[in-house]
Amino acid sequence: MTIEEVVFDLLSTAQGVRSLVGLRIYPVQTEESAEFPFVIYQEAENVPALTHDGAGDSDRHSMDIDVWALDYPEAKRLARAVRKALHGFRGRRRGCFVQGIFLRSEADQHELPQTAEERGAFGVTMNFELWFRPVETGVTHGG
Repeated sequence: MTIEEVVFDLLSTAQGVRSLVGLRIYPVQTEESAEFPFVIYQEAENVPALTHDGAGDSDRHSMDIDVWALDYPEAKRLARAVRKALHGFRGRRRGCFVQGIFLRSEADQHELPQTAEERGAFGVTMNFELWFRPVETGVTHGG
């Protein structure tokens, strides 16, 4: 199980996110015909943990999550739902132990219309820090 699969699982099963986007949650980019609103997630960084004994069994990931909607209030509602689904999560999920997910930053975006028929779009970019360990390592959490 990858951290991306864990993030998809958390987002797609969160009632607040699901009620706004259904399963329009995409890795890296949307389908060209994707309907608004939607969520895009992608790994921004993966830093393996190191200990005095060598490589650790956890990785620290940075994940960018963009939400897009046709109006600003809807984009902000979706951003709040994503934050509620992820920020502070800790526990086992789909064969992994998530040691913690924390929102690091959030910024608004606006995309201007490209044609007279388009309305443009409003987005929120969020960066989350995720500490992650596959359960298969045999290491158990002590607290």
